[in-house]
Amino acid sequence: MTNLTKRLLLGANHLTLWIICLLSVYPFVFLFVSSYKSDVQIFSSWWSVFPGEYYWSNYSHAWDVIDKYMVNSVLITLLSVVGVVILSTLTGYAFAKMYFWGKEVLFVLLFLLMLIPDILTLAPSFVLYKSLGLLNNWLVLLIPYITGGQIIGIFIMRNYIEGMPREIFESARIDGASELQVFWSIILPLTRSMAVTVAILTAVGVWNDYVWPLITISEDGLRTVAIGLQYFTTQYQTKVGYLMAGNVISAIPILLLFVFGTKYFVQGVMSGSVKG
Repeated sequence: MTNLTKRLLLGANHLTLWIICLLSVYPFVFLFVSSYKSDVQIFSSWWSVFPGEYYWSNYSHAWDVIDKYMVNSVLITLLSVVGVVILSTLTGYAFAKMYFWGKEVLFVLLFLLMLIPDILTLAPSFVLYKSLGLLNNWLVLLIPYITGGQIIGIFIMRNYIEGMPREIFESARIDGASELQVFWSIILPLTRSMAVTVAILTAVGVWNDYVWPLITISEDGLRTVAIGLQYFTTQYQTKVGYLMAGNVISAIPILLLFVFGTKYFVQGVMSGSVKG
């Protein structure tokens, strides 16, 4: 293969990547640009980034409708993330560094749970929580989010902790540290990057979940932002600018999470990929 051919192939690859990136980014750019326009501006000059007049009031109108949904989603996401990270780290530590009967079989069963599509458990789960009287209650969201989110979290934590030298834990125990002290003083600091990875994955899944809250929560005051946006769309279906602003607002928490957690997320992914 000649140098010219290599350069042409490299240029074609770069061009393809740029096209894919632009196609991926365009919907988000259009969403943001439309959020400060009037409906007339959106439909008459959708390509214009700098309209003659800015309608920042779209955001205040949108916030007045989705503020309670945003608060609900933030609280549910925070509680779910804390629960998943703590329990995943504890369970991952137990699977990695402790010995108990049936450990490997139990871990394989947990791994197999990841292969089951969520849609298959939707109806049985709904019947179960309905029989327990937990519909229209935050517990109907928190319990499956924390228990379900643990599966991938345990898998990540177990594989990472398993690669840590056993001498670290043995030295701490010789010095008189209890298992709780070992977990608090050694495991938590060393698994910080992986904990952020699990937290981000959990937060994104909980924040964007739509089907489960839709069928289990009917009280308006308990709805999450994913469901609230649907009713917001129904209420302001003729106000496109309001809808765009509402979608931008709903995306801000997850964007902030990625901005401030990307460093640890990348560290966690790289640590997991080069472990052992």
